Amino acid sequence: MRGERSPDNKPEDSEKEDQWEDVIRLQGQLEEAKANIEQQADLIHEKDLEHDQMIRMMQSDYQREITELKDQIADSEQHKATMQDKLKALEQAKMRILGETEERYQSQIQQLEEELEGIKNTKEAELQAMSQQQEESLNQLKQFYEQEKERLESRFNEERLKTSRRATEQAEESETRFQEDLQEKDEAIDCLQ
Repeated sequence: MRGERSPDNKPEDSEKEDQWEDVIRLQGQLEEAKANIEQQADLIHEKDLEHDQMIRMMQSDYQREITELKDQIADSEQHKATMQDKLKALEQAKMRILGETEERYQSQIQQLEEELEGIKNTKEAELQAMSQQQEESLNQLKQFYEQEKERLESRFNEERLKTSRRATEQAEESETRFQEDLQEKDEAIDCLQ
């Protein structure tokens, strides 16, 4: 504060008072500048805090996204491994089923071939037996026909012989009767003479 001037003050006191006022004014400016600086520092600090908070939030978001992506990648890898295992198991099952099916079909084919061979052999044996039986039947039939032929020829010869004998006898009888008749006529003629 400024002091009251007395009539007895000297010019030096006036100078000191001016200097003192300058000091006070400078101190006020300094305080004001300090307050401005502190206010700016507070603003900067607040902004730094906001930036730090934003950076931490972004880092947290990024970290969460990275974690989620890592989890997704891990899940995908596990799913891939599971699917590969399932695919491998399915491939093995397919190969096993194909092997079993091929083995079963091979066994069935072999069984059918054996059955076919058996049927073929049976049919050939039956055909051979039938052919042999037919040949025997034919031989028997031929023998029967030969025997019948011989019997019929023998009977025919006997009949022919009988017929020939009968004819001869009849001829002889006719001739005898003719001779007798002729003789009787001759005798009758002789008697008439």
